[in-house]
This record gives sequence, C-alpha cells and structure tokens, in this order.
Amino acid sequence: FGRFSRLFAQLLTKLKIRAQETSEILLKVVKNPITNHLPANTVVIGTSVKARFTKVKEFVPKQTKTGPVAFVVGAVAKDDPALECDFLDDCICVSRYGL
Repeated sequence: FGRFSRLFAQLLTKLKIRAQETSEILLKVVKNPITNHLPANTVVIGTSVKARFTKVKEFVPKQTKTGPVAFVVGAVAKDDPALECDFLDDCICVSRYGL
C-alpha cells in the first residue's frame, strides 16, 4: 500500500508516472473531455455498485468483438457519479461490495 500511495501522490503532483529503468510514461493525467483521448468508436463502460450486476468473464468477450473498450472506474466514498457521466455507453457492477 505504501508504494501505491507514493505512486499516486507522484501522479497528482507531477501529472505523470515514468518507469524507473526507462523514460517510458506509464500513467498520465489527461485533460477533459476524456473522449478526445480514446480511439474512435470506443465503447465506454462505467462501474458502479448501483448498476446491473455483471460477471466480467462473460461481459468482456461480448464487448471486445465490437471494437475498443474503455472502463471507467470511479473511487468515491459518497454518492455515485458514474451513473451521471454523459460519455458512458453502459454502466455495470462487477462486485456486490463497494470497491
């Protein structure tokens, strides 16, 4: 957990995380709208505990046949912003417990 915390602190301060051994960018904060950074015709799937429950092993093979897929994972302690995003094509629940 300590390494994870340091990585995300670095992401929030420097807006990117680079690999230790190379200068390759591993993770980067991008400006809105997020759809400008996705390939054309990407299906954007949100996750929420209030959405319909779906088994990931069954859901993903059906989606990948149609083209690129992006998953939006929100991590909030309160409310449910994933159901209110206008850029989502679908919203699913992958666990019966809050993540």
